[in-house]
Amino acid sequence: MRITPTLERWLSYHVAPGSGGGPKVSGSREAPVPIRLDVLDHVAHIEHVLKSWVWLIAEHRGLMYPSHTSITGLALWLAQDLEWPAARPWISDMCDELAGLRRTAHALAPWRVQVDYLTGPCPSCDLRALIQVAGETYIECDLRVGGCNSLWTGQEYHRRVKEIADEHQATTMLTMARRHPGRLPPAEQRAEAERDLQTVAEEYAKAKQAADEAYQRAMAEPTTRLHVAIRVAAAPPEGVPAAEKKSLVTRNRIAEITGIPVRVVQRIVNEDEAS
Repeated sequence: MRITPTLERWLSYHVAPGSGGGPKVSGSREAPVPIRLDVLDHVAHIEHVLKSWVWLIAEHRGLMYPSHTSITGLALWLAQDLEWPAARPWISDMCDELAGLRRTAHALAPWRVQVDYLTGPCPSCDLRALIQVAGETYIECDLRVGGCNSLWTGQEYHRRVKEIADEHQATTMLTMARRHPGRLPPAEQRAEAERDLQTVAEEYAKAKQAADEAYQRAMAEPTTRLHVAIRVAAAPPEGVPAAEKKSLVTRNRIAEITGIPVRVVQRIVNEDEAS
């Protein structure tokens, strides 16, 4: 998403014939075309793809279509909140199509790409085929070596590597313990310790449940008042139709005042509209 404006700028430098590194033809009787139509077509295709996804997301979420419909404006609009599309069943189609834009641009005007090959396995298919292209946000499982083409953030990758390291350490410690059965305590002492632990754990669970129920009772009325206040603040000014999607206080400002994420604020408002 964030790299598409860079693709547009890169392709714009390769509009002139021959600038993309293709073979040059000499001896032609006709004057050469002053621009590369294939490059311009792909720039237009990038804009078309971004517009289609922006329209889909805006339509489903009830959001205003962005006023800046340049490739940069569309890409920034898509990148501002990725959590909602990430939870949709079509997110893989979206990622594949956007990745295809980069691959086609590289075929039209190749650039020198630095690729880092990561040693950890793919969290999805466990194959050691993870790569990260310089400038890309995501780590991908390389299809060229049989990978599954999944995309992962650096945080997700490092968390998976840590899980594997922790599992290996736990397995090693367990193996060491099994090699020395004489270190185990007598069965009677272990059983007594387990009974004591079970008793305290049950008491803890009961106390936690009681505290949670008390908290919910105490917060019920303040939560209702807060939701009502949010809906009032998000309502349109007096005399302005709701269809214009104007509000007394912007969603971002409501989020700043309440400390509630914008997407949660929008859900609270939508619940009121649905009722």
